[in-house]
Amino acid sequence: MRRRGVVDICADLLEIIHEGGGKTHLIFKSRMNFERFKVYIDGLSKGRLVKAQADPRSPWAVTERGYEYLEKYRELKELLPAHLIGWKRR
Repeated sequence: MRRRGVVDICADLLEIIHEGGGKTHLIFKSRMNFERFKVYIDGLSKGRLVKAQADPRSPWAVTERGYEYLEKYRELKELLPAHLIGWKRR
């Protein structure tokens, strides 16, 4: 398994949050420990890419800005040859 960069991790988290689930489920799917997960969630919140919700079954939601990030991330992946950067196309 290759190491993920910050840009990849943020995109992965946004996709996982979009799919929904409780905090434990999101942490498990993100393949991070709680401390690291919290750092990224705080950063995504400060960047207005996600927002907190009162629903414990889905504690965060992707914002419009977060969806824009995902769209640009996917566009970039399409432009760059996958073998140069090690990305798998989703």
